[in-house]
Amino acid sequence: MIVAIITVRDKSTRLDNKWFADINGKPMLQYIIDVVKPIVNKVIVATSMNSPKILDYCTKSSICAYGVENEDDVLLRIRTVIETYKLGEGELKNQFALAPLGNTILRLWGDNPFLNLNLIKYGLKCKDRESFDYVFTESVPKGWNFAMFDARKFLQLCDEMSSIEKYHWNHVEENSCWVSHGFNVKPISMGIPSDLYTVDTSKDLEKASLRRLFVKCRK
Repeated sequence: MIVAIITVRDKSTRLDNKWFADINGKPMLQYIIDVVKPIVNKVIVATSMNSPKILDYCTKSSICAYGVENEDDVLLRIRTVIETYKLGEGELKNQFALAPLGNTILRLWGDNPFLNLNLIKYGLKCKDRESFDYVFTESVPKGWNFAMFDARKFLQLCDEMSSIEKYHWNHVEENSCWVSHGFNVKPISMGIPSDLYTVDTSKDLEKASLRRLFVKCRK
């Protein structure tokens, strides 16, 4: 079973409230949820207690969300979600759901409304067939990035990491931490890193709206 964890927070320096940026009538966060819903068993938004707009939106939209006190510690957000919902134990048990779930985590970023579902499916096949602990994207169009891992292995990694490594995970990049601790990893590369599919600025938002409109007209 697969659980998608989307990391977002209200605070954004370059585009205010970008998670709710309107892209042809739909908030950006909702696009991400709608893309992965067909292939996951549960979507959980990992945010902070200082993100009331996100928490309120999720509550009104019946989206599972959890907030932690430290909004800058993404590692803590993901770990807290995994521990709170007992994902490392293979099931989800709290007031939001009682459905049995496994422990494959699909880690997503909240500013990528143009995720490539086929690429994610390929990553899941790699993880399942070859028993990788951690699958991640590199050299793919910006905004198609994702990572997936076993929840138990993630908790193990958290316990093994030093404070310096945790800082590196939060503020530099995550992949090397898995490699340095000897986990079995699989990079997915397309060799085309230049195309932009993420939304960080108002110009990105304009492009996103045009791209969504173009895709809609082609259907």
